Amino acid sequence: MPLFKFLRRSHRPPMPDRTAGSHTVDSTHPGIEASREAPIPQASASTNPANAPLDTFPLRPTTDALLEDSRFRVLVVGKSGVGKSSLINAVFRANNLTKTSDDHAIKHNIDEEFTSHDNDRLILHDSEGFVGGDIGNLRTVQEFIKRRSAERELKDRLHAIWLCCEIPVSGGRVFELGDEILLKDNANKVGNPPLRIPQVPIIVVFTKYDQLVVQKKFILARSLANADKVEWVRQAEEAATEEVKVRCEKPLNAVAGSRHTWTEVSTRNEHKDTIRRLIDLTMNSILAATDPKPQTTVGQSTADSDQPNLEGLLFAVAQRGSLGTKISTSIRVGKHKYWGYMFSGTFNGIPLDECVGVIHDDIVNVWNFNDPNHQCLKSTEFRSLMTHLVKDLASERPNPPSLLDNVIRIMPPAVAVATSVPPAAPFVLPAAAAVALASWVYGKYRRTPEILRYLMGYVIDIIIVMSCLFALVDSRGLDRISPAMVNLVLREYSQQKGSIHEQVKSYVNDATLPVLRPKRAIDRISDLVKVEQYRELHEAVILSAPRPLDDKEKWTTPDMI
Repeated sequence: MPLFKFLRRSHRPPMPDRTAGSHTVDSTHPGIEASREAPIPQASASTNPANAPLDTFPLRPTTDALLEDSRFRVLVVGKSGVGKSSLINAVFRANNLTKTSDDHAIKHNIDEEFTSHDNDRLILHDSEGFVGGDIGNLRTVQEFIKRRSAERELKDRLHAIWLCCEIPVSGGRVFELGDEILLKDNANKVGNPPLRIPQVPIIVVFTKYDQLVVQKKFILARSLANADKVEWVRQAEEAATEEVKVRCEKPLNAVAGSRHTWTEVSTRNEHKDTIRRLIDLTMNSILAATDPKPQTTVGQSTADSDQPNLEGLLFAVAQRGSLGTKISTSIRVGKHKYWGYMFSGTFNGIPLDECVGVIHDDIVNVWNFNDPNHQCLKSTEFRSLMTHLVKDLASERPNPPSLLDNVIRIMPPAVAVATSVPPAAPFVLPAAAAVALASWVYGKYRRTPEILRYLMGYVIDIIIVMSCLFALVDSRGLDRISPAMVNLVLREYSQQKGSIHEQVKSYVNDATLPVLRPKRAIDRISDLVKVEQYRELHEAVILSAPRPLDDKEKWTTPDMI
């Protein structure tokens, strides 16, 4: 039985949608950590005034309310051996894909749904690709795309298509006839009638880029015999990139024009930037295909769109290869509702553990780690540690509730009722008290500098902690999240949080409260969680992690962080 109110999120009825806003795409950050923000509109204080009876309807995580039971649905087209399985694992960390049906037929079926227990935010459809001049499978693929793109429900709709083609290292054709027809059909150049499915983007993925790099390294070996390894690799990659344009981009433009989105990829560790680029391109293509409005307009705010882009949010949550996308999506989801409430006073009178709960759950949901049943990142132990992490943001020590009140608040109802009777014997703390929240969480929200600092600090801290876990998982190729991993991150971050918390204190205080505005406060959070500021912290976490991590390690205690 849950110990905290905010552990019961999934049992609440849907929250009425009281917000309206808009979005745009930030495409100004190219490179290895480029972030394409999931387009969730920003909420303003006016969407639910502070005097509205917010406590009369349940606080439900924004991610639950927006996505319900929808998952990102992708069709991957390509011949056997082109590298589809390794590509899916690199982007989504979805090992052991299994069919959702009990059909054991040998014949390939494009309608079959593949899912993974490692990442339950993904549904994969697989096509065999097109061999030689046989276009029989092409008709099957075309009909599937047409049917799935017309589905009314988000959960049933196809959201993206990856057409995978191996880079012809030894020469030869890059496209089969079926590939060419599909690309032309999607570009509305041929077809009777043309397929006309602009709402489902096709991204052409040229696989096994690393093999072309190896070929260029061999060619350059003699001419760069005296060069260092870094220069040798750099020149080989430059040569390989130029060769891709000749062997792949030029044929693509000849077949379907220059408007198709494409990229070269390799799933090897030394080429992770190609996976991040694929994620960025896929996100941009989804946004462009599902939102016909211009992404940016001079003088237009990123909060001017009428509806959130749910397809983009589905992909941002499902992908596990781009750290920048996770951070920017956390911010966008927060802007949609609860971060605005947090600073505007709309939470007025709501129990603080409820407020912290929905904020916590939204961020954890966006990061979508392999954490079965959320046994780590939504556990009472982790929530408790996070609330203690921001205790230094207090202006002065508050008067905490009585010890008995604290214990009753976190105990199961039956035990709490029994304990509320004045005891005849000395009171003994139950085991549940070991995971009590920090004292600041007990009570109701008031728009005071201290409470705003606690909440702002909590948001910043949990995003940074998530980013450290991401870096650790990505560098070590780790599987599931464990208490040992979280303990390690919390210990490292607790030693470096001082400067961040000092900035929070200077931003929110008695002097600044009267002029503090939700949008500016959220922008300040965005500045404080930029990934570039925490590369050294990420490296410290990675270097301090033992090999292997102790899977049996228990949760640390607040006094140890």
